[in-house]
Amino acid sequence: MEMGVAAENGRRLQRALYVHSVGLNQLFRDNLHGCTDRTKVLGYLWIVYQHLLENVCKSEYKTLVYELTESLQ
Repeated sequence: MEMGVAAENGRRLQRALYVHSVGLNQLFRDNLHGCTDRTKVLGYLWIVYQHLLENVCKSEYKTLVYELTESLQ
């Protein structure tokens, strides 16, 4: 709000981020039954999600997560 976001818009954004994060996490959990290395697969899924977010945003910057994953390859 200090940066010009209206209070109601801020609350709406906060709720949306929470709902979508919980939903995506549940979707991952529901579809990884029988996985031999669930932790590793979840890690890869979050990395892919991060890359997709950066692509959708068409940003010029690289986030910390992106830089870390690039250094691991």
